[in-house]
Amino acid sequence: KTTLLHMLAGRLSASGNGVSSGQVLVNGERRDYSRFRSYAAYVLQEDNFFPNLTVREIITFSAMLRLPASMPVEAKHERVDQVIAELGLRKCQDTVCGNEVVRGVSGGERKR
Repeated sequence: KTTLLHMLAGRLSASGNGVSSGQVLVNGERRDYSRFRSYAAYVLQEDNFFPNLTVREIITFSAMLRLPASMPVEAKHERVDQVIAELGLRKCQDTVCGNEVVRGVSGGERKR
């Protein structure tokens, strides 16, 4: 599964550790890496979150870094609200992420 995800995210060819063949289509069209990266993100299974930040704070931090600078801050906050709803994280949005030391959200919530 990991190799497939690496390949879909465009990380496999960049590492030089594999060969793939065929086509990758997104919504029926050949994938354009630059466009694909603008609307899809790939997070490693064991990502390094800030354990003392809440789910909302982490998603907001990512949004502020990834969304265009030309996008108004209020629109970015609205997008954060949409993502939280889409991922089913409303009830844990104000819970810290946590880690091995700090108790936080469940493993399944962390992966989402």
